[in-house]
Amino acid sequence: MSFVCRRLSCWPVSELPPQLIPFSNVSYVTAANSAGDQLVVGTLAGGLNTLAQLPLPDATNQIYCATAIELASGQFYPSVYVPSAQERSGNFSAFAGLLLNPATSQTFPGGMIPANLLGQVFAFRIGATVATPAS
Repeated sequence: MSFVCRRLSCWPVSELPPQLIPFSNVSYVTAANSAGDQLVVGTLAGGLNTLAQLPLPDATNQIYCATAIELASGQFYPSVYVPSAQERSGNFSAFAGLLLNPATSQTFPGGMIPANLLGQVFAFRIGATVATPAS
């Protein structure tokens, strides 16, 4: 039986800003939430200006089409989601109890990164690629 990767919606890699590596460092990767997604948490290299370089997703749960995305120098991650408007504002409520402040190791209440910390702390959502039997 052969398998094929099926992704509902992806963003063409050719549209990524050239040479953009979002994080100056990665602090940690969360455990998986109930949907099986994880967060890669770190510091944005260019602060919030980094996010301004990325278009909003065209669809819910849209991922970049590349096999792996370099989120920090030399650190590649598969199935990286295009940050939604909610995520850009620090709302990672699906990760309540899993999202920690790297400086204090305390959870962010409700999975919300406070506005005054955005840029110093941000997260990219990653998910497992769904393999389904080829038809």
